[in-house]
Amino acid sequence: MSRSLAPSVPPFNLLPGRNCWRVAEAENLAFLIDGASYFDAFYRAALNAEHSITILSWDIDTRTRLLRNIPDIDEFPTELGPFLRRLLRRKKSLHVHILNWDYSLIYATERQSVPAVRFGLDSHPRLHFHLNSRHPLGACQHEKLVVIDNTVAFTGGLDLTKHRWDTSEHQEHEPRRLDQDGNTYDPFHDIHTIVAGEVAQALGDLARLRWHRATGEQLAPTPRRPVSEVWPTGVSVDLSNLSVGLARTQPKFEDQPEVREIEQLYLDAIAAARRNIFMESQYLTAHRIGEALHTRLSGPRAPEVVIVTRMRSDGWLERHTMDALRARLIRRLRQTAKPNKFRVYWPTASWMSADTCIGVHSKLLIVDDSILTIGSANCSNRSMGLDTECNLVIAGTQSNTVRAGLKRLRHKLLGEHLGRQVSEVQQTERRTRSVIGMITHLNNGARRLHEYSCDQDDQIERLLPSTTLIDPECPADPDQLWHLLVRQSRHPVVRRHAALIFLPLALIGGMGLLWRWLRRQRS
Repeated sequence: MSRSLAPSVPPFNLLPGRNCWRVAEAENLAFLIDGASYFDAFYRAALNAEHSITILSWDIDTRTRLLRNIPDIDEFPTELGPFLRRLLRRKKSLHVHILNWDYSLIYATERQSVPAVRFGLDSHPRLHFHLNSRHPLGACQHEKLVVIDNTVAFTGGLDLTKHRWDTSEHQEHEPRRLDQDGNTYDPFHDIHTIVAGEVAQALGDLARLRWHRATGEQLAPTPRRPVSEVWPTGVSVDLSNLSVGLARTQPKFEDQPEVREIEQLYLDAIAAARRNIFMESQYLTAHRIGEALHTRLSGPRAPEVVIVTRMRSDGWLERHTMDALRARLIRRLRQTAKPNKFRVYWPTASWMSADTCIGVHSKLLIVDDSILTIGSANCSNRSMGLDTECNLVIAGTQSNTVRAGLKRLRHKLLGEHLGRQVSEVQQTERRTRSVIGMITHLNNGARRLHEYSCDQDDQIERLLPSTTLIDPECPADPDQLWHLLVRQSRHPVVRRHAALIFLPLALIGGMGLLWRWLRRQRS
């Protein structure tokens, strides 16, 4: 680090209690890019389980096919529910615990029904399924975490549910990209991680804390096994023998304290950036992260900032709310940034129609190839303070090997989006000495990155002066929400649009309360 940078660019350190919960050692770590890689790795690791499989999920579907067009292994079925039941029948000491979010009514038509899940899972006495409703109104359990025998763990952006499976080719006609009803869906991009060793045990501690909080039941930790006995066959190790941080978000609820480690992690990492910031994010609405990026882009030593997101959100409501908030933040950053310092893209391909896009679902940040975080937390306000989240953090400064691994991951992701080999991405970036320059030079193939246009309805954006209702960062105050709705109704230009957005939200909220009350009466 040059002395001229020292006063204005603070160093990054992993500090438990500030930007992480714990730091633990990982014997092995691998990056699983896209759903096909994760589903296959989970299947093969679960085959090695002997004592415990613990799953924390935002959504789960027992009909999810883990292997596609690949023969069953040892006659084990490839659908999640039958697969877990067969494992339990074969392994007499194995217990499976699944803690799933007790979801809002808004998702009722998109998910496998609760009775179907229970019938598919609770049919075995050592398969324990529980819905987690112990969180503030409007919040959710958002972790995507699996821990096997306290030895191997998976975490990232992928749930074991529908519409997640895809290969990194994101082909136009992919016959295996079908949901449980045999319907096709658009290409889907995400990233997950598998870790082994002490860090997996720490993730197991977190899973057991969540289970106890939700159910009141204490799960005893199982002894760790040799990593070689549990690590899935066919999964190449990207990094080994390194320190990994665990960062969380959890809202204040009853006697549970608020934790905003992931938000502080993002702020510290952005502040420490010297050369470049690379993000993949389903959303881009977190106002404190927006302010941090604004500060860096407007400063004298602005790093390059490249963000890959999705062209548009799923569903009418999100497109008129989260997409409008994202467009507002991007416009502000573009007005601030110096030329060739800031770009926001969405990935596409020459064969895709104007109505089709690759659905970016990732939650990833890489700074200077020296700081990496991957996990469940979106770059949204609710992921920074309202929902429960879990991210892994790696500091590349611990060794040249780790830093090279982070750089290789960034080049692999950009190579996927541009349809290029990693070596070509590396050579072009070395020649242009710029991430944006490299993208511009290689952005002319069948796979490419399209610059985000921010073509949102101006009236819709004026309707959203606050994120309090749309993307809250903490549990909502009913009086504050009512004041916001009344204030919006005084603007005649947007009154009609307000009715179209806020009234459905109010209706959904009311029905959601009734839905949860009825669930509790029946449970």
